[in-house]
Formats: sequence, C-alpha cells, structure tokens
Amino acid sequence: SRKCASDFHFYVLPEYRGSTAGLRLVREAEDWAKAQGCSRLAIMLPFNRSGAFVEHKGFDKASIQYVKDF
Repeated sequence: SRKCASDFHFYVLPEYRGSTAGLRLVREAEDWAKAQGCSRLAIMLPFNRSGAFVEHKGFDKASIQYVKDF
C-alpha cells in the first residue's frame, strides 16, 4: 500500500500573496511528506489562481484537492 500525506488547507495571508510564501509552503510540505516515506501529497486549495500555481508545480486536480505522486 502507499502512504499519502494530506493537508486540509493551505492559506497565504493576503499581504504575502504574490511572494514566494506559497511556493515555500508547497516545497516544505513535499519535503516533509517524502521524509515520512509518502509517495503522494494531497493539498486543498481554493479554485482560483492558487490552483493554476500548483498545477504548474506538477499537481493534478482531483475534485477540490491537488495531489502529486513522488
């Protein structure tokens, strides 16, 4: 069986949007999941430009979650 890490919801405060804060959150989550032996990371994001951002980073849309296999 596979191990999957999941985060209920990523949120970046409005004053940090457009910075590297979101990218750093996603990278930290991926690094942590890999260190735990997970082969998938699922994160929830609102359907707005955040979705396009994580799709660009290799995540696939799955309902309202985005998942990435390692």
